[in-house]
Amino acid sequence: MSAAVARHSMFCLLRRLPLSGRDMYLLRSDEVQQLLRLVRAALPREASGLLLRQEFKPFTLLSVAATPVQQNTPLSFRISDAAIDTIAKSLRESDASIGGVFHSHPQGPAKPSRRDSLPPKELGSLWLIYSVRFRDLNLFKWDGTGFQKERFLVAPRLDSLPARCACGQKGSSDQANAPCKCKRRRSAMSQFARW
Repeated sequence: MSAAVARHSMFCLLRRLPLSGRDMYLLRSDEVQQLLRLVRAALPREASGLLLRQEFKPFTLLSVAATPVQQNTPLSFRISDAAIDTIAKSLRESDASIGGVFHSHPQGPAKPSRRDSLPPKELGSLWLIYSVRFRDLNLFKWDGTGFQKERFLVAPRLDSLPARCACGQKGSSDQANAPCKCKRRRSAMSQFARW
């Protein structure tokens, strides 16, 4: 899929989402599937990774970069400085940046534990937590004193959408603001799930 078609597809998806005054976070459905594979592979330990963010104002597209789990336990995780440096270097030529962490809780709920609240965190960092026991996925933002729950949507993959709209739009930048009447795209919107 060309970059122009991908931008048009993202625009078609984003403009139909309910807007609010707060930031809106998106996680693609294939990323959720990858995240669940990481969690299963790490059991009985916590899975861990860095949460990557790519801005599409007012939306932020999130993805997960896995990190080694050998030092993780069923109750804690550790992401080494070397793993962070490797991922940061791989992002130098992209629009994505490190925005926080992902980890799982094999036994506990999908919310920050007391242990999660202890280490110092960057203001605004995001924490995506999956509970194996409760099969729940939640996103939190650190506000400097505590974690605040954030709303996010699971979106279909961009390449699962048609490359050309039935209404004739090909994704050119001059048509980006034109309404898309493609029924196939509208049906893709119905696949959005709220967590």
